[in-house]
Parts: sequence; C-alpha cells; structure tokens
Amino acid sequence: MQQVVAQRDGLAKIGRDFAEMRAQDEHNAILSVLKGVAISEVLRGAASAGGGTGLGGQSFTNDPTDGKYGFYVDLGAVLPVIAASTTAQGAARAEGFLNAMGMAWKDYEPDFAYLVTSPAVMASLRSANLVDQDGVVDGNVKFETIFKGKFRLILTRANQSLSSAELTKANTGAGVDIAGTKTSFIVLPGALAQKSLVVPDPVEITRDGNAYNGGGVTSIWNRWGYVLAPAGYDWAGPQNAFPSDQSYMNVYDAALTQTTLAAGGTIADLKGNWTRKTTSALSLGILPVFHA
Repeated sequence: MQQVVAQRDGLAKIGRDFAEMRAQDEHNAILSVLKGVAISEVLRGAASAGGGTGLGGQSFTNDPTDGKYGFYVDLGAVLPVIAASTTAQGAARAEGFLNAMGMAWKDYEPDFAYLVTSPAVMASLRSANLVDQDGVVDGNVKFETIFKGKFRLILTRANQSLSSAELTKANTGAGVDIAGTKTSFIVLPGALAQKSLVVPDPVEITRDGNAYNGGGVTSIWNRWGYVLAPAGYDWAGPQNAFPSDQSYMNVYDAALTQTTLAAGGTIADLKGNWTRKTTSALSLGILPVFHA
C-alpha cells in the first residue's frame, strides 16, 4: 500500500531492516557468550566448580594451570580510570586494564586486544585524554585505541555486567568474593568463532490477496543461522537444540538441570555451560574485568 499511496518502493527499507535485525541478533548472541564465559569462570574462582575451594581470579603470581583460579581479574572498588594525582598521571590513570592483561596472560601477553567497554568507561578514557589520536583500521572498521594501539575499543550500551543477584549468588561460594560490580571484557583476536549455516529458503515471500479488503498483505521471511563458540571452551549445555541467548549464560546443577545462576541451587553444585578444553588458562581469549 505504501507503493500505491506514496509511490515509493518499500524494498529498500525492508533490506535495511533485515540487516539491522540480523546484526542485532548476532550482537546479542556474542554478548551472551561473553557473559556466559564470565559466569563459568566466576564459578571457579568465587565458588568451587574448578575442583576444590576457589582461589579467586588471575594475579601476576598465580599458576595458570591451577583450575581453582577463574580466568578473570577483579579490580575491586577501583575505577577503571582513576582521578589524576601527584602519583597517577597519564597512562597510570588506567593501569587497571594493563595490569589485567598482564595478570591474565603473563609472559604470553598479546600484541593487542579488543576492549569491550561501556559509554561511561569510554567517557572516562576520553576525559583522561587517553584515546590515541590515530585509530586502527581492521576489517574495514576503524577502531579508536588507547595505549598506542594496545587496546582497540568496542563501545556498546548493552549491559555487560553480571546482575547483583548473580554476583551475590557467586559470592556465597567457598571461594574468593568478587568486589567489582561492573564488567568490561578484554578479548583476544580470534577468541570468538562464528560459522554461518546454509539455511534452505533464506528469503521467502508469501501473499494474501484477501487481506485488508482486497489490498492484500505481503509477508517476507528472512532466515539465517550460525554457530558461535569461544576459543578454548567446550559446550556443556543441551545437545538436542540450538542454544538461545539465555542458554549461553545458563548453569547446570548436579542433576544436569539447566537454570540461571541467580536461581540455581547449592552453589557448589553449579557449573557453567562453557568448560575449558585444556588445563592452562593461557589458552583462553576472553577476560572479564570486574571494576567499580
């Protein structure tokens, strides 16, 4: 009817809408995987899913092959960018992210990584004049960077943090409590793999001429599929269906019942849907950083 009344072809708008819908779907899935990995690792350090009492997150001195340490860094009540002082100037104001990378990968520290951050953290980086003047072009995308390209910034307004109920639940475990309430992610190149699936009839158009008093209605179905997985992890969730975004973040108990972390039963029985493939944490590429 738009074409009849306004003489405009709506297919261009439909194409834009389809692209936006698919991009949003993939964004939600990636964020859910990041948070699901964070939950799995938090259960190691703050509870006992790694075997034995959890010993907290990574530090400069911990053994990366010890499964009782979760692959995360807790900066506690420290802001990611602290106020300038006589002892903290320039890059020192955001040394938390630099320390986190060193704690996680130690002498295997990568040349660069992606920092998934919120508008609030981005604003603090800009106000501290830490954003590099020249960005980096990667895959036809220009990234803003900090510390001379050490971190390529990915800005998202989506909530990256675990909920207060999830943190409270995790901190009831026998391990080391997490003090940071907000989360940023340091992600290595290639830490997330995505493979598109061939879907029969990816675009299908159906027409009902009787609708709207003979004006008719045209329905366009756009179908797509993909597999998304983090490097260094095996999927321990349900094997009989494609996981939803929530499934990526779920946990399971001793009876293999799927549930959310906040609604789970005994914390010592809960494990995340992502399990490490190898003993060493140095093979992992997704580092949650908890901070104020």
